[in-house]
Amino acid sequence: MAVSEQCVKQLKERKSQVESEVCKTPDADEVFAAERKEDLNVLIIVLLVFLLCLLFPNQVVYFFKEVLYFV
Repeated sequence: MAVSEQCVKQLKERKSQVESEVCKTPDADEVFAAERKEDLNVLIIVLLVFLLCLLFPNQVVYFFKEVLYFV
């Protein structure tokens, strides 16, 4: 019985160590906060470009046809 009690004690200690290590890991919100901000910035830029294309289609075509095409 002494061996099994010792094993149980070691397992409990290991369990508490693992639980404390898990509690130290950063939260998913903290890890992905920067990525979320980048995604929002990209969405805003894409929406602005889309609105420019809707409001000024001829100017956008001119820009890509004449300004960027140097032949």
